[in-house]
Amino acid sequence: MKQYRVSICVILLFLIATFILILGRVYSESKDFYRKGTESFLKDDLYMAALYFGRSAKWYFPGNPYVRRSIKGLLDTANKAEEIGETEFALKACYTLRGSLYGTKGLFMPHKEWLEPCNQKIADLTVIRNPYVKREKVLQGLHKKVGPRVGWALLVVLGFWGWIGTTIGFIYFSFDSSGAMAGKKAALWGGLVLGFFLLWIFSMMRA
Repeated sequence: MKQYRVSICVILLFLIATFILILGRVYSESKDFYRKGTESFLKDDLYMAALYFGRSAKWYFPGNPYVRRSIKGLLDTANKAEEIGETEFALKACYTLRGSLYGTKGLFMPHKEWLEPCNQKIADLTVIRNPYVKREKVLQGLHKKVGPRVGWALLVVLGFWGWIGTTIGFIYFSFDSSGAMAGKKAALWGGLVLGFFLLWIFSMMRA
């Protein structure tokens, strides 16, 4: 039994190391895109600035400072484009910002406080581009609910962690002290592994 406990510890350490590597990659990519966006903005290359800020803003994880900075960079890019009369591009930059916010939405929306100023800016720019469009109608469309359904999103999380947990349980409980597979326990835990895996996949399709 001891060898299986060691195996579980190895698996857990592998999962933790993988998680840390993923966070490191996310942080590095977000920082690099933010740097490129800032350089492009200072050179008045607004197209590339919006492109890089948009990419940086999508590399979200809790505590990543470059996501918030990139969101602000997108709004600054839109304002600068508007100042020089590039209304169409300013509008695209705002939609890039809005897409970045919704792109990181799960059970909640990180940096949600930026959404309403972005919507207001889009409405203003839309009216400037086409005076016959009513601002209130634009805002009404922007305020429609967008994003994953919360119930299915919760099931995605439950399915994923259930799959991980039952896989560890399968390794730990499906073998007896001699190392032979215990048929009933293995079938039970194997069924749970398969069930949570299917729940995870199906929930992602529905969310």
